[in-house]
Amino acid sequence: MLQGRATSRDHDLSDPTALRREQPGRVSDDDERLGASSMQKFHGEDLAISHRVKGQQEELRSWFGEAVREKEAAQAEAAQSDADFSSSML
Repeated sequence: MLQGRATSRDHDLSDPTALRREQPGRVSDDDERLGASSMQKFHGEDLAISHRVKGQQEELRSWFGEAVREKEAAQAEAAQSDADFSSSML
């Protein structure tokens, strides 16, 4: 009987897909696999950067939309006051 490559005794030592199946060294700030000397938590490290950046982008988008609306309102008001002034001069 022939033994397949994946069922051999030493396959885990030379498995090319082993890194894809492994968990990362650190999943969250409260990862119980990390001990005191694991050197996995560093000051200033941000694991939730993608979530924070998305929130900041949405906030900026709303601020810019508000600024555009305010500018358009100011321009419309200036155009109306110019029109009122020119009609009063006639």
